[in-house]
Amino acid sequence: MGVKAGKMETELNRLEVMSLKNALERHAEFDAVISIENADRNLVSLTIDDGRPHLTLRFNDIDFDDGTELSVASQHLVDALSFYRDFSIGRSLGLRLLIHCHAGRCRSPAIALLLIAWKMGAGRENEAVERIIKLVPKAAVNLQVLRLADDLLIRNGDLIRAWMPQEAREDIQRVRGLKKYAYERARRGK
Repeated sequence: MGVKAGKMETELNRLEVMSLKNALERHAEFDAVISIENADRNLVSLTIDDGRPHLTLRFNDIDFDDGTELSVASQHLVDALSFYRDFSIGRSLGLRLLIHCHAGRCRSPAIALLLIAWKMGAGRENEAVERIIKLVPKAAVNLQVLRLADDLLIRNGDLIRAWMPQEAREDIQRVRGLKKYAYERARRGK
């Protein structure tokens, strides 16, 4: 049920976003990997033990700060951006970066948007969002990651405003409803 892998050329490397299922099958094709896992449970995770750079971020797919260690924190974004910068500096265009989460639809596209918006610079937020949509057409970026990315990059709401027209899409509304239901059910302990 994962999202089909998306590709995008950047100045320094190639970036792909995909589901865990696809990442398990294809991670060997990449020079570096950012894995995003749940903070509380992971039945399957990607392990890279061949020396390639691999960053694992652990936070649940919650679209707001719920005040627990399950939510994304600013440090997660700082870590992702630092990893990307370290990976990119002095590297050739041929190097490839994989970013994945469970479904490849919310958290990993949001982290990819952070990296793309940083790389493109201020004033190009609409273009960064367009690139994410081309990269992952069914992206429903994690809204808390989006808010933190906007703050970290000091975009004063521009990154959020660039994304918000996407929220009217029916498929995104469906994802938001399912995530809310799953969160409320988990909070009730069922």
